[in-house]
Amino acid sequence: MLRTFCTLFIFFCTVGYTVLLAQPVNPYKYQPKDSVKATIAKPLPVPAENPYKYQPKDTIPMYRYDTLNRTVTFEVGPILGVMNPRTDITEYPQIRTFQQNIGAYASLQYKRIFGIRAEMNFGKLQEADTLNRSLTYIKRNLNYRTNIAEYSLSLEVYPLNILVKRFREGKRPTLQPYFTGGIGVFNFKPEVNLNGEWIYTRPLSLEGQGFPTHPDRRPYSLNAVSYPIGAGIKWDVDDWLAVRFEFVYRYTNTDYIDDISKRYIDPADFYRFLPTIQMADLAVILNKRQYLPGNTLSPGEVRGLNDHTDGFYTFNLKVGIKFGCLCNR
Repeated sequence: MLRTFCTLFIFFCTVGYTVLLAQPVNPYKYQPKDSVKATIAKPLPVPAENPYKYQPKDTIPMYRYDTLNRTVTFEVGPILGVMNPRTDITEYPQIRTFQQNIGAYASLQYKRIFGIRAEMNFGKLQEADTLNRSLTYIKRNLNYRTNIAEYSLSLEVYPLNILVKRFREGKRPTLQPYFTGGIGVFNFKPEVNLNGEWIYTRPLSLEGQGFPTHPDRRPYSLNAVSYPIGAGIKWDVDDWLAVRFEFVYRYTNTDYIDDISKRYIDPADFYRFLPTIQMADLAVILNKRQYLPGNTLSPGEVRGLNDHTDGFYTFNLKVGIKFGCLCNR
């Protein structure tokens, strides 16, 4: 999967660069002396005087004229931010569960009205019931962590360049909002902490996945689909540099990012269907981890919230290098 995405990412960058090379070029730029003589009789176009040249900065409007005559712009750069989950352990969003997220992106834009973006994010999700406020969550005493590697393709839309007349006519704002939405794939691997040791839980089938007694609970895949939807603010610092701040939430098609989804099962099933007694002993411990003595739960009681699938979101800062940009100081 990673090799396929990297191939598509390189192809996307190559197509963007090829499109930029096809843009019109100044006929008087980079010509040999002999070729310049042939055009010396033709009057060179006189550039229009910059109406903002001698004005104080506070009187200059927040837009720039299109002087490079570029229809398509290509932008590429790194991503640095934070990632946070929304799973069956999440009682409410917490600052303490934010983890670092890094990545890279490449965006191909048409007239700064809309664009197509390829992106990859690498982060981590981690939660624990002991961080929640409700006694019900605290008694359950579950936890998990997992690495996330996501590869996505999204559409960007810039509403100001569509709705505001002066922006449609060629004047581009240096600071403007945008919306994004798309589709992606990601992989995860849930682990549970037991006495300081992190244990990979999928082979233990803690909720009876794959057991004949629970035919509706199939073993889940470690690869899933994400649907990123979000918004951001883009600042064109210069002709070649752009800075973005962006929030994106990912809906997913899996409820097992945290390895928690349905109800408790009969502990005897672990000894009947798992390959070794050691695995069954470990599964019994990890399946029910009530914090208070005597707080036992019977098979069939709720372990996870099956009313929605898991998700996660990011706050990212992006710094992009632009090629063939539309705006100029």
